[in-house]
Amino acid sequence: MMATILNCGLAMTSCDDVLNIVDNPSEPSGEQGVENIVEPSDFADLIDINTYAGDNFYDYAVGRWLDEHPLKKGQHSNGTMADQIDAAKAFINMLSSDDYGEKTGTDEVITALHDDYKATEYDDDLAVLKATLAKIDGAKTKEALYEQMGLLVKDGYQMPFEYVCKPVERRVAPVLEFPGSIKDFCANAEDLMELADMTEEEAENTMDEAKEWGKFLVDHNISDTNEGDFDRQHDMRLEKVSLRGGTRAGGTAPLEAILKAAGIDTSGNLLADKAFESVGEYLDKSTLGQLKLLCIYLVVNRDSRFIPSDPANKDAKLITGKDILAKLFKYSYSPIIINASAVFNQAVPAANREAAVKMGEEIRACFKERIGNRQWLSAATKAKAIEKLEAMTFYMGWPADDSGRKNWMVKVPQNRKSIYQDILDLFRQRTAIVEQMKGKEGEANMFYAQEMIDPSYRPNARYQHRNNSIHIMSINLIAPIFDLQMCDALKYSVLGAESIGHEITHGFDSYGCLFNKIGKKEDWWAAADKQNFTKLQDAMIKNFNSLYYGDNVMCDGQATLGENIADLGGLYICYDVFMKKLKEAGISGDELDRQGREYFRAFAYGWMENMSKEAIEEYKNDEHAPSCLRVNGNVYLMDEFYRLFNIKSGKMYLNPQDRIEIW
Repeated sequence: MMATILNCGLAMTSCDDVLNIVDNPSEPSGEQGVENIVEPSDFADLIDINTYAGDNFYDYAVGRWLDEHPLKKGQHSNGTMADQIDAAKAFINMLSSDDYGEKTGTDEVITALHDDYKATEYDDDLAVLKATLAKIDGAKTKEALYEQMGLLVKDGYQMPFEYVCKPVERRVAPVLEFPGSIKDFCANAEDLMELADMTEEEAENTMDEAKEWGKFLVDHNISDTNEGDFDRQHDMRLEKVSLRGGTRAGGTAPLEAILKAAGIDTSGNLLADKAFESVGEYLDKSTLGQLKLLCIYLVVNRDSRFIPSDPANKDAKLITGKDILAKLFKYSYSPIIINASAVFNQAVPAANREAAVKMGEEIRACFKERIGNRQWLSAATKAKAIEKLEAMTFYMGWPADDSGRKNWMVKVPQNRKSIYQDILDLFRQRTAIVEQMKGKEGEANMFYAQEMIDPSYRPNARYQHRNNSIHIMSINLIAPIFDLQMCDALKYSVLGAESIGHEITHGFDSYGCLFNKIGKKEDWWAAADKQNFTKLQDAMIKNFNSLYYGDNVMCDGQATLGENIADLGGLYICYDVFMKKLKEAGISGDELDRQGREYFRAFAYGWMENMSKEAIEEYKNDEHAPSCLRVNGNVYLMDEFYRLFNIKSGKMYLNPQDRIEIW
């Protein structure tokens, strides 16, 4: 199953393969310390031997591959991570294609949706949608409209938030999520005219209200958590004046009215975030007419993608059952996410997960030793850090006991009428699941709450500050990230350093250090240790501020600080784990050093990527450094890098006192 989509397009290496010999540059300078080392390597096909490792290690390690695989027309990027993204897209496409069930596993709900599509049901579907819109239009007061909005929240609509759940402090907590920006709004004026019987002028006015709402979200830094870091965003949200002007109104009262109508308990801290005062103010200052238009838009925006085309309209773009399913699987908070993840997991070898679990514990043990050896930490802070590390929950692909998944999965609707009406039922089920599971504890429930946002098939790995857990999604347990046939250098550098070690270190980065072992904010640092950590952070900021990419675009060391600390931590920790494993196997001397060099080359393989100008531009606003700097900006901070590659000079050379080791 899924053999087609799980095979990566990059050549996989194995320690059982015949090793290629890496040659010297054709005309080495002859100066001491500026020649690349000649030796067998699994990565010889990637290496640009004409680039000195001490000048640009990234180009040395993968430059040949980059030169031989230029971007194709319209391609955003290529390389290791791009192949992983392509595998995820292929899986989603298969779920909605004729290959479903043949090249994938199966799920009874997905199977039912495949069976339910009939284009002739368009009129019945449209009648259901218009009945929903009529209830919005029929509200005579804002209070009545808030009640209708609450009922729509219960039905799984964004009114104007979505009601989902997340793991917070070792329990399942309900949260209100908002779209990141107007880009998440896909319905247009033509959709409004067809589905809501609007005139062209009415449709344009409605679009204006949607754009105003989107602008408000962006200007107030109120965004969802599907992309980026929930905890960081949660604490960075700003309270600002309303776009509509005027004096401050009734705070969260409108939101409380909506939640009450939805039957959602507001006695806890659901509305504690200051941002909700701004949202409440926005609703309070909007007129009844403005809010009606916004609500109508939000309903059409969600459901327009799930209604088939009008068979009587020959000019309309045909929306088929396959299109509807594809959109359902790609929807950010789709009710089918956990079901689809279960299908994906069926094709991930259990042995891969078991190996990842073992690796995670090896990394934890090594990190514990390294914490104990940190000279800049006091004994008291070391003890707290180790306590947090030992309490950290590791999720590798799926929980050890996956039986609780069924409590989080939607079921086949009982009264099946059409694919659209089935999807309406699934969204209602999602809200019921959130209500049923809120407050639940236990590691498995923490996982499923997160999987509602981070499905197994979406390329990602995450550390949850408010739950002290790492999530390595199942797609990281297959090629190109991991495979049991890979050589150990690849295993410990890509899955190890770039995924597991990276995420563990996030628990101790510039932001993760603010949370304790259960994910609660707590200052557990001795004052002198905080000062020492600040100095190390300043050194990292200075280091990355000195690096550039693209057309001499400087990296932002402050914006990328947390990710850079995690990259460096993973690199150090997993190098130690890898060396320990080799020594236990009896490897020593020159072969031990050769394997050490393979580890660094494999690290570059993990971030191997050609990028378009647009992709490079995106890094200006990213909390991650570009791939080339995630390699070069970290490897040259390690003493072992210089020793292993015999680097005594070169453009990347740093004096020993300028090198950085944090964790």
